[in-house]
Order: sequence, then structure tokens, then C-alpha cells
Amino acid sequence: KQTCYAQPAIFSVGYSLSQLWQSWGISPGVLIGHSIGEYTAAVIAGILSLDSALRLVAARGRLMQSLPSGGKMYAVLASEAEVSKSLIGHEKSVSIAAVNGPANVVVSGSGEVLDALVSSWSSSGITAHPLMVSHAFHSPLMEEITASFREVCSKESFGECAGGMEIISTVTGLAVSDEMSQADYWVTHICAPVLFQRGMEQVLLKKCDAHIEIGAHPVLTSMVKNGEMDGDALWVPSIRRGRADWDILLSSLSNLYIHGMEIDWEGFDKVYSRKKLSKLPTYPFQRQSYWVYPFKEKSLNSNLSDHIYRIEWVPQLQHKTISQKTDKWLVFVNDGETDNRIIEELKGENTEIIQIHKANKYAKISDTEYAINPQSKDHFQQLTNSILSSNTYSKYK
Repeated sequence: KQTCYAQPAIFSVGYSLSQLWQSWGISPGVLIGHSIGEYTAAVIAGILSLDSALRLVAARGRLMQSLPSGGKMYAVLASEAEVSKSLIGHEKSVSIAAVNGPANVVVSGSGEVLDALVSSWSSSGITAHPLMVSHAFHSPLMEEITASFREVCSKESFGECAGGMEIISTVTGLAVSDEMSQADYWVTHICAPVLFQRGMEQVLLKKCDAHIEIGAHPVLTSMVKNGEMDGDALWVPSIRRGRADWDILLSSLSNLYIHGMEIDWEGFDKVYSRKKLSKLPTYPFQRQSYWVYPFKEKSLNSNLSDHIYRIEWVPQLQHKTISQKTDKWLVFVNDGETDNRIIEELKGENTEIIQIHKANKYAKISDTEYAINPQSKDHFQQLTNSILSSNTYSKYK
């Protein structure tokens, strides 16, 4: 909950995992980082030294911690265009902090303004989830520390991206040329939104064979897959919250190996000590065999039940199925695969089915299909009246 500690911790975990993967022979060709993750990417690519990155990350967290609390962040399940339209007139206090997917946008800024916006979104059917943060990151509320952070950046030196590697910036959503080698980039990085979706679209164009997430939990991998832009490549986590670290690491390593990735097994074994067998006998082995000879067969005794058995069938209660004949079924559906299977099984019983879909507004699509808002009592009343007034009404299950 204290960003002055959280940011160095996030960076340290990411950097440590990157070094572990590289010690096993897994080196990246394309890098992308989410917020503080861009510092890790910059170190791997050689743009920042480890010492410089640690100083910048520590200063960044310390300066942000010094800001007043009270800011908030929400993950809004809507498009970037919808959210941007809602923020018109509030640009000085609230902004988009990240675009993580086609319908996954994070907003950040004044808690009072955001609470009012969330209430407005809720009435329009847009869901917003609060994020557990100490400050409103990537928002106008961070502007106050940019001058101080620029001073810190001016004392550090920056290099160029190493050959054979490419970084996709989540500030621009494009491949990096020399932007990250400028102090201005890292100052802008504080308030600018994280354009993760745009950046990942560029990554997927590279047609990588595998993607490895180096973080404490595979949050980004989930966002990519939920955004339906995962492609055909292999996606593996490094570690996962609530699971043993080595279980996840070894499982991911084995998946990479199975899919044709070359592993440096000597590097994998390097950290383990090897011991010589020092307690072997000092004289030649005595060449005497100790074979296990078969036992003599025993003769059958008079009690045949000890040597033979008989198969018996035990009747079981028949499982009940949804084969009970009814005139009509009301099926409340979520338009998923399970719903479709249930409907198909019911159709096999020659029954008439009325499907009820979830929507914001009430609608009678046909005599056998309706749309209602499950939160609206009036919609249920309209539905009931419509069905009961039907000439074909007889009995419902």
C-alpha cells in the first residue's frame, strides 16, 4: 500500500526473473513493459544500467509517496472512446491511466470526480471496479513531481537498445527508436497513459513463438487473452500468486522445451552443488551374483474359493435426466456454450422453449424469445403478463 516500497519491489521481482530466464538460455527478441515494467525492459535491453534503474525507480516511488493521498483508480469495462467522451470537462483532475484491452480502460485522478463518474457509468450499464492503490498513478495529480523527477533523471546516463532486441513503448504504443535514451521520456512516463493494448498489437505483428510474463502474477497475459488478441503463440507465466514459485517456473520451462525452445541445461544446473561419491569401497567388487529365484508353485487346497472368483452385476439406480415431459420451458440464458447444450437437449424432448436473454431494456423479440434486465421487477412483470396472455399458454417448468 506504500508505493515508495511497492515500486522497487515490483522492479526487483521483474529484473530477477529476467536474469533467471536468461541464465537458462531464454533471451528475449521483443520486450514490452507495463508502467514500472518498462524500467525492467530498459535494463534488459541495455538502455539503463541496473544501478541507474534502481536509483530512478526508488526516486520515482519516493516522490509519488510524498504526494497527498485521496486519488483513486478504476478499471472500466468500456471502450477507450466511450471513456474519453465521459472525461470531457474533467481533464485537469481525471485522465485515462491505461488502455489494457478493447473494453478494459483504467481511469485515474480525483476520488471525488471519479466517484461521480462511476455512478454515471453504472446508471448507463457500464461496470467499473476500484483498484487498490495508494495514489492516482498516470494522472494529472502526478504533475507536481515531474520537475523533481526530471532533476533525478538528468544525473543518469542512458544507452541504446542492444542489437537483436526491440522494445515496444507503452507510452507511444510503437517500437522504440531512441526515445527511451532521453530523460524526457521517463518524465513523460509518469503522467502518460499506459497504451498496453496498442503496444501488444505491435508485439503480435512480430509473430513471436512464445511470450513470457515476468511479474509476480500473470495479470498481463490474462488481459491479452481476454482481449482476444493472443494469436497462436505459447504464453507462459514466471510465477503465480498462491502457487509454489518453482512449480510454475518448471512447468513453464517444460512447456517452452516441448514447443522447441533451446534450453541451456548446464546453466539450469549450474547453481546446484555436485558431490563426489567418497565412500565407495577401496577394493575391487566381489563378483558374486544375488539373483532372485522364482518361488515353487503351491498346490491348490480343497477350498476353491481361495483361488477363483465370479463376476456379479450390481444394479444401480438410474440417473434422472431432464426428460420429464412439459409443454413449455423458460430458459434464462447467458448466451454461452452450456446454455446451448441445455437448449439442444430440451429440444430433443419435443418441448417448446422460451429463451430469456439479459439486456438493459425490455424487449419481446418473438413469441419464444425475450430480453429483460434481471435487476428490474417491472421487466419480470411484463414478461409474465406477455407469456400468460399467449394463446398457446398451458404449463411452464
